[in-house]
Amino acid sequence: MARYIMQELVDLNKEGKTRLQPKVVIEGCCTVDDMIKGSEMQLSMKGAEVKSSLYYIVGQMVRRLAEGYSVKIEGLGVFTLSLGIVGGRESVDEDGRTRNASSIRVSGVSFRVDKECVKAIGNRMSLVKERGKRVIARSQYSEEERYVLLIEYLERYGVINVSAYAGLTGLGRDKAREELLAWSASQERRVTRRGRSPHVVYLLDRQVEGGGDGA
Repeated sequence: MARYIMQELVDLNKEGKTRLQPKVVIEGCCTVDDMIKGSEMQLSMKGAEVKSSLYYIVGQMVRRLAEGYSVKIEGLGVFTLSLGIVGGRESVDEDGRTRNASSIRVSGVSFRVDKECVKAIGNRMSLVKERGKRVIARSQYSEEERYVLLIEYLERYGVINVSAYAGLTGLGRDKAREELLAWSASQERRVTRRGRSPHVVYLLDRQVEGGGDGA
């Protein structure tokens, strides 16, 4: 049985209305070993063999993704590679063409769940409300503190998406997306936006960092 709470969302439109969204209470992280132990009686293979087979499949997924394929696992979903530009600017020659691929790197792997997987989870799931708990989706950091966190993250990792920023700052996804969009649109912030939905990422804007293009 899964528990849930009602999360109070940030009033983005400042309408003075309280909006609530149900959110599952995460009980912990279930590892491969946990799943194997819970299924040993139903398996015709030994646990070590199942684990070895699973890791082999993971290795094959990595290889296929690196070759430019998407990977579909029936009943689970589709995995697709996402790319980003190192440092926020593409390396180009005098004619404006891409010089090489050295400025491009993997920024993440997106996952689109199979509808049958969602349906199966729903059929098995039994929900109960966590009594007396309601969480407000607010960040413990001020706006400027969040901006500093963002810049430090980008300087270290080079790229960030909405989900990662929401996790970094404690904001809800809607507020995190709104804030990243606002900063990428500002000429005074060192953030630039790349890609198209749902594969949008944010990087450091080297033009702002360097004070312009020198013209």
